[in-house]
Amino acid sequence: MKKLAYLLSALLIASIGLVGCDTEEEKEGPTITDLKVNGTPVTGDAVTQKAGSVTITFTVSDDNKVANYTVLAGSTSQKSEKVDAASKEVTLTYTLVSSVIITINATDDDDKTTTRTFNLNKDSNLSSYSTKLLGAQSNDASGSFLATVTGNVYKQAEAKTNSSVVDILYYFGATNEATLAAPNDASAATIYNNATTGLQTWTKTNATTFKVTTLTETQFTNIADDEAVKAAYDAVTTGADSKANLLTVSKIVAFKTEAGKYGLAHVATIVTGTSGSITINVKVGK
Repeated sequence: MKKLAYLLSALLIASIGLVGCDTEEEKEGPTITDLKVNGTPVTGDAVTQKAGSVTITFTVSDDNKVANYTVLAGSTSQKSEKVDAASKEVTLTYTLVSSVIITINATDDDDKTTTRTFNLNKDSNLSSYSTKLLGAQSNDASGSFLATVTGNVYKQAEAKTNSSVVDILYYFGATNEATLAAPNDASAATIYNNATTGLQTWTKTNATTFKVTTLTETQFTNIADDEAVKAAYDAVTTGADSKANLLTVSKIVAFKTEAGKYGLAHVATIVTGTSGSITINVKVGK
């Protein structure tokens, strides 16, 4: 009996020791919490921000001590610091130029490491509108007036009501042929001159300016942000005009609205004549 009791006691002590060992082995590494970008919590694996200065904040903590942490943008270290404390609040300022993966590594005094990653995506700051059909002046089925801020196309009476947001109109002229123009364009005023709804009756005729670029359709497709759109407008050294005329399919027209927004219009199709139409794809800064 004594031997049996001794054996049972030994087994109990051994099992307690094993549980203790298992508990020690299961100790987790540091935690990375309160992760925010420009004050907004990062709840998923991606955050979108405008280009420029971005503030990243987070807290590293551990039951014992956090030894150190590092922050990488892609493969480039942005910040690394020894901590030697139970917790540390971290603030990092990063200049966002293009989308990048942010990686945070935190290591404790037991050499256990925790990693948190997320995609920091650059906001294109672009609105894109595909296959916008604008009718010519005698096309009663389709509107001729485009609001670039919304992508809405209006017929003349509706355009007058929404004149403050109409930036572009279309007409087909005897000399100018297929033409995108500003509401304040002098030639457009001779065409859209209805006594009740003509341009001369509008409370606002926006002064959009146009430049015909040498961009290819592929280059237009690859335009990814508002900075590239502005660069395309600025690259045309000839003077800006209140209209872009004699347009043909595949031409890329750069424009600047009176509100200071830059855009590009790709000519996809043209049906010639005053009852015809033009179809454009548009990218414009928000």
